Amino acid sequence: MTTHTYTSVPLRISLVMISALLLLAMSINVAAQQSPSISVRDVVVVEGNSGTTQATFVVALSAASSQSVSCSFATANGTATAGSDYVATSGALTFAPGEVEKPVVVLVNGDTVDETQETFFLDISNVQNATVNSSRGTGFINDDDGPTISINDVSVTEGNSGTKAATFTLTLSGPSVEPIAIRAITTPGTATASSDYNSTNVVVIFQPGTVTQTFDVGIIGDTNLELNETFSVNLSDPFGTTIADGTGVGTIIDDDTLLVLEESGPTPQQAAAFESLLFTRDSFRVKSIAGWLNLPPNQNTLVMIFAQNLRLNQGETAADVVVNLVDANNQIFDVPATDVRAVANVDLTQVIFRLPDALATGTCKVTIKAHGQTSNIGTIRITP
Repeated sequence: MTTHTYTSVPLRISLVMISALLLLAMSINVAAQQSPSISVRDVVVVEGNSGTTQATFVVALSAASSQSVSCSFATANGTATAGSDYVATSGALTFAPGEVEKPVVVLVNGDTVDETQETFFLDISNVQNATVNSSRGTGFINDDDGPTISINDVSVTEGNSGTKAATFTLTLSGPSVEPIAIRAITTPGTATASSDYNSTNVVVIFQPGTVTQTFDVGIIGDTNLELNETFSVNLSDPFGTTIADGTGVGTIIDDDTLLVLEESGPTPQQAAAFESLLFTRDSFRVKSIAGWLNLPPNQNTLVMIFAQNLRLNQGETAADVVVNLVDANNQIFDVPATDVRAVANVDLTQVIFRLPDALATGTCKVTIKAHGQTSNIGTIRITP
C-alpha cells in the first residue's frame, strides 16, 4: 500500500503569503519614510523706479518623489501692500514624479519714493504627498530711491613716528528715511599697507537723517626720505544708497626732507671752505711736506657737509648724490659727491664733494639732491 504526505504544501503556501505581506509592509514603510518635505525659499529684489520687477520664489522638495506632489500658494502682506507695492498672486503647483523645484513669480511695482525696505510673503497650503518644512517664504523689496554717496580725497603729512589719522568723509546727496550702509576698503597705490598706512576694511552706517560720516586710516610715520605716496579707499556693498563717487585717494606727504647742517662757519648755517684740507688721526704716518703738495687731480679743495635722513639705497654710489652750488656770481654747478657715509650714533650723513675750479669767492648757496628730492638751502663761504 502506498502512503502520501500532504502537509508540506500548505506550509509552503503559508510561508509565501507571510513573505509577501512582509514585503508589502516594508514597501509601505519605505515609501512613507521617503516622502519628501516641501519649503519656500526667500527672495530679494530691487524695486526699480517704474514698471514691474519679477520676484521669483522657489518652492522646493527636499528630494525627488515617485509620486505627484501638489500644493496651493498665495501672497500675503508684510510691510509691503498688495496693489501698491506688489501684485497679489495665488494658484496651485503640481510636482510630477522626479521634479524638485517650481518657481512662483510675483510682480513688484517700481516707484521713485524713498522708503524703507519692505516685505511680503508667499504661503503654501493644502500640501499633498509631502511633509511641510517651511510653509512661508519672505520677499524683500529693497528700495533704490535713496540718496547717492560720495567719498572725498585726503592729504596728510606723514610724521616721523607713531601714526596720524587720514580722515575720509562720506557724504550723502540728501537725508534718507532708512539706515544706509557702505563698505570702505583701502587699496595700495604707491604707498604700501602695513609700512606706510594701516589697512582698513570697515562698514560705515548712516542713521536716518544723517548725511555725513567719517572714518580714519592710520598713516605710519617714519624718517625715510621718499616721494609722496598714495593709496585708495574704495566703496562697495551699498545698502539703501547708490555710489556716485566710489574712490577716495589718500596722499601721504613726506616730511623727511634733507637738512644741510652747516654751523662751523662765522655765521649760523655757514661753513668755511679752504684751498686744501689735511685730515690726520692717531696713529698716522708722517709724510714729508713735499708729499702734502702732491694731491690727486681735482682734490685740492674738498668740503664736508652733513645731511639728515639721507641714506644710499642698495646699488647706489656716492655719485648718485648731487650737490647743487650757486656761487656769488649766480653761476650754477651740479657736483656729484665723492663720498657719502652715515655718521655713527646720529641721524646724520657726511657728504664730501669737490669745489669746482670756476667757483667765485664769497657766499655760495648749497642744496643736496637725492632720490628725487632737494634739501633746504644752506651756505658755504668760499675764501680766496
